[in-house]
Amino acid sequence: MESVVHLLIIREQFHMAIALPVLRSGTLAWTTADLCTDLSWQQDAPASLEADIQRLDHWANQQDDPIQAWSWGLLSLPAIATLARAIAQQITNGFGFSWVRNVAPGQAPELQRLVYLVIGSALGNILENYGRLYTVTNRGVCYKTQAVPVSMTDAATDFHTDSSARLVEPDIISLLCLQPGKTGGDSRLCSAITVHDYLEDTAPHLLKYLYEPMIRDVVTPGASRDLNCLRANAFPVFGPGQPLTFRYMRYWIEKGHKRANLPLSDGQLAALDALDQALEQPDHVQTFRMEKGDQLWVNNRCLAHDRRSYVDDPENPRTMVRMWIECS
Repeated sequence: MESVVHLLIIREQFHMAIALPVLRSGTLAWTTADLCTDLSWQQDAPASLEADIQRLDHWANQQDDPIQAWSWGLLSLPAIATLARAIAQQITNGFGFSWVRNVAPGQAPELQRLVYLVIGSALGNILENYGRLYTVTNRGVCYKTQAVPVSMTDAATDFHTDSSARLVEPDIISLLCLQPGKTGGDSRLCSAITVHDYLEDTAPHLLKYLYEPMIRDVVTPGASRDLNCLRANAFPVFGPGQPLTFRYMRYWIEKGHKRANLPLSDGQLAALDALDQALEQPDHVQTFRMEKGDQLWVNNRCLAHDRRSYVDDPENPRTMVRMWIECS
């Protein structure tokens, strides 16, 4: 395809210009074979970060609440700015995601969280529906019996994008690993563009249903759950026209239609089945395990992500930190 539509965000102190492409068929498409050939999507944190982290730690010690006090530009942090540019390059012109390993793994969790927040603030505006930083850990609840996100459980999430609210659409979603699970919890990614093109070739008669609005049940904080608002919370899996967007989590679609007493049609159900099968094609899925200090940055408009179920060490439960970022 021709030129990508861009959402621009400027960070003037370092003259950062981050261009985040909206999903368009033919861009940012990949298979696992591509990722094996080109490893640019993963990188180790550069040693040059150490000076910036020390400067940031000194600043934080003078704040009552450094997470809330921080905004981009308060300090000169050139190494962090350089890393943010590298992440942005992967999100916009690479494979749509960046896995950065060993970012301050020996530092205290609060400093790791702050470094992570600072990188996110260089990329865009942090959405605070769940707070600036949201702790992802098993809280002993069940998303199938309560109106809670799957992130509060130890269950597999299935392939999805973040946010079930029509008017809340993060451009970037990210994770910081403070403690991996005892077993399981591997991260999985899939290019929605590759899947779209696959369905266009194999099931065009079903792909059309994924351009039709489907209701989502609402679990995103700040969105009303009354019946009228629920029925209005409808949007397609693949957005119509150009540029395309991809927004999906099957469970909340089925739950939303059930609550609204508007059953999905046979065609819609068949289309969702075909989509799920395409997302699970082995050559469409990249799987890896995040360890302490690792960060994952994902284009939420063109990639689907998933987490496998996991088992905790009771003394050291799996703990991730999530951030939603808007680039427009």
